[in-house]
Amino acid sequence: MCDCSGNNGSVMRVLLVEDEVPLAEAVARGLTAEGFDVDTVHDGLDGLWRGARVAMP
Repeated sequence: MCDCSGNNGSVMRVLLVEDEVPLAEAVARGLTAEGFDVDTVHDGLDGLWRGARVAMP
């Protein structure tokens, strides 16, 4: 298990963009098991929109 906490102790978030739903679910389960907070979308435009909404430090 990794230390997936950010600098302020919060959980590290991952945006997973994958059009193959079974693969996306498997990867998301693995990342979640390692302590990541995973958001999953299934197409590139959705991923671009979702990624642009997150404020970058």
